[in-house]
Amino acid sequence: DRFNVGLNVAALRESFQAVAPRADYLADRFYSQLFLDFPEQIVRFSDTDFADQQQKLIGALSAIVRQLDDETALVRFLTRMGERHAEFDLTDADYKAVSVTLVKVLAEVAGGELWNDTYETAWTEAMQPISDVMSRSGQAMVAAAASPSNELKSNHREPSLVGAAVENASDSANGTHGSTAVTDATAYPGTHNHSVGDAPDSENE
Repeated sequence: DRFNVGLNVAALRESFQAVAPRADYLADRFYSQLFLDFPEQIVRFSDTDFADQQQKLIGALSAIVRQLDDETALVRFLTRMGERHAEFDLTDADYKAVSVTLVKVLAEVAGGELWNDTYETAWTEAMQPISDVMSRSGQAMVAAAASPSNELKSNHREPSLVGAAVENASDSANGTHGSTAVTDATAYPGTHNHSVGDAPDSENE
């Protein structure tokens, strides 16, 4: 099945564009709400620099939304994020916690006058395949590492579930290193912190 069939791309982009001017606040609220609703997640972030971590979250969301209509680039980006999170042994419950929290905080930041059932449904439905791709790629990485002929690389990564930022921004179409506030629903520039994850390399806008 194609990844992006059935996704409401217009609703996802419209809603993300609406909250983008408050991107820093969105990221701050995401982690606060995640730890409030799912306190078991706190241990995964015990050594995390949250100023940096919040930029990674914004970068990942921007990259995902930007590529919603480019299935190949999007799946590649999500696959790499999943592989980079493989060492953290994430479960379906971990991905579910992130998905639920993200939708909840998007609704909060957007506000009742803007947020609607269409946006709620669009994000809820989108997070399932996003989580599935990341989870499967992470599991594949672990399985490969367990084979006698392979060894999992153990470079330290911050446990940033759905928080991998774009690493090689110069390879992306815009390569912007500016404000984290994103105002163009068709561009979504990356953030100025590109330390985890891989930039999509097939965008030719």
